[in-house]
Amino acid sequence: MTTVAGQWRSRARRLADELSAAGHLSDPAWVAAFEHTPRHVFVPAFYAPGARPGC
Repeated sequence: MTTVAGQWRSRARRLADELSAAGHLSDPAWVAAFEHTPRHVFVPAFYAPGARPGC
């Protein structure tokens, strides 16, 4: 089974690649930071649109 926690590395790498291609990350240190920082740890919960009544 694949989980968000198990997918974060490939997603982080893809984000860094996309930001680099768009010219937003030109410093290799920032690219590495985006590739190696598990952002899901900093977001304890989230709701998708329509997931809660009234959204």
